[in-house]
Amino acid sequence: MSDDQELIAGFTNIDYGFNAPDEIQLEKKEDMKRHGLASLHLADALTLTYGRGGGG
Repeated sequence: MSDDQELIAGFTNIDYGFNAPDEIQLEKKEDMKRHGLASLHLADALTLTYGRGGGG
């Protein structure tokens, strides 16, 4: 993985927790906005590419 400061900030500035089946749940975009954090599209894309989804 590259030393991309935007990508690093995208993953280190957000909160996360665990849901009932013990899966990682990232902070919602609405909550990020309320905390003054921008939505980082690069981090979103990487998460969606490598994360396990429940759909299809």
